[in-house]
Amino acid sequence: MPIQRSLVLSACGVGLLLLGGCAAPQPNAGFAVQRLPEIEGPSAFAAGAIVLQDNGWQIDHYDANAGVLTTAPILDVRGDEPSRRSLGISSRSHTRRYAELRVDDSDGLVTVYCRVLIQEQTTHTHRMVAGDRVGRDTPNDTPIEREAATTSRQNTVWQTIRRDKRAERQILAELSERLGITVPGSAP
Repeated sequence: MPIQRSLVLSACGVGLLLLGGCAAPQPNAGFAVQRLPEIEGPSAFAAGAIVLQDNGWQIDHYDANAGVLTTAPILDVRGDEPSRRSLGISSRSHTRRYAELRVDDSDGLVTVYCRVLIQEQTTHTHRMVAGDRVGRDTPNDTPIEREAATTSRQNTVWQTIRRDKRAERQILAELSERLGITVPGSAP
């Protein structure tokens, strides 16, 4: 009996590994997507940087060769209190947003991917459960475990809550407008 059980468990483990390997995310998973006909990649990339800056974002990483723009985080999510409560965010917790814009022209048609993430600072919660994750009963109070060897910025833990899809759509709409493209379904 024990041999059969171990064979079943091994087969289940192999099956899970295979499923995990096949479940790779699609290139546009987690991004709002806009195709830009008759536009060249470098012009879309430059226009994307301008649109982000016009909306108050500060560019943190700019890689024209890879077609990737990321912004520095903006602290404290704009919005009303009910939406913060519906997300499960305490009014005392700190939140931030950051944006990522990718321009892909590898298939001859420029495609822009945009993602705006809302994150909540969970450092305090992380510290409370850190001791439980170690898996030992003996206290170990070394400077490294008290975070004395790292900066407070390195020790800050941010958890992604959700995407700001409204901001993503707004950025893509402004990008299309800047490039002179009429998006189907938008006002003339």
